[in-house]
Amino acid sequence: MGVAYSATCKCGYQEDELMNGCGMAMQQYAIVECSKCKRLSSKYLGTAISSVDDVIKSKCCGHCRCGGVTVYEVSESGENQCPRCGEKSLEFFETMLWD
Repeated sequence: MGVAYSATCKCGYQEDELMNGCGMAMQQYAIVECSKCKRLSSKYLGTAISSVDDVIKSKCCGHCRCGGVTVYEVSESGENQCPRCGEKSLEFFETMLWD
């Protein structure tokens, strides 16, 4: 099952509709971070893929359209680094479950 998140940081950074995971139709999404514009976005990875890293290399940022995005792993411990300020103060909130 997939999860959609909203992310907020005390520095004012906010992103909504960050989809992550795989649904019943095997449509897989990942949250990615762009090193250029310092933002998170969701990337559709396709269906039933074997290597997320191989697909991510060919993807561009959903905001600035540059290449070089990396997978962002949401930490369940709550220590998520904000892509804008660099502090571990980014909070993720589940907004929906999808499949």
